[in-house]
Amino acid sequence: MVEIINIGSSSSSLLGKRLSNWADHPFVFDGVECRCLEGVLQSFKFQDTKKQLESCSRRGYWAQRIGHNGDGWKKNQILYWKDKEYKRNSKEYQQLLDRLFRTCYSTNEDAKVTLLKTGDAKLIHSRGNSDIKDTVLTAEEFIIRLEKIREELSK
Repeated sequence: MVEIINIGSSSSSLLGKRLSNWADHPFVFDGVECRCLEGVLQSFKFQDTKKQLESCSRRGYWAQRIGHNGDGWKKNQILYWKDKEYKRNSKEYQQLLDRLFRTCYSTNEDAKVTLLKTGDAKLIHSRGNSDIKDTVLTAEEFIIRLEKIREELSK
């Protein structure tokens, strides 16, 4: 029977908690010091680079909270990173997400080891949103990236 790991900050699985976007996995992305994936994801909602830096410096709950002030992106479906605009449903935005996840999981040893410890378990994110017009990262986008990176790291 295949093990299932539900990823999230309130997961019953320690690995699930450690793979959450909220997990404290410091890394540098495009020259910006980041505390966790959530901070970077929330920063995409802001055109103001100072606000982006503030978001990237936060972790967990506090990173998510700052993003609640950035819901204006939903109206035009435009996200931002370092003075560049990304349409939410664009290939370029997907490539930005790919770079973000690869950077975190290739440079933060704890994140890498945690992901590898999941072995061949099925990863799910039951609390994740599936509507791209309502979230900067859907549950599917999250899981696909984790599984792809896990496969690459396992080789």
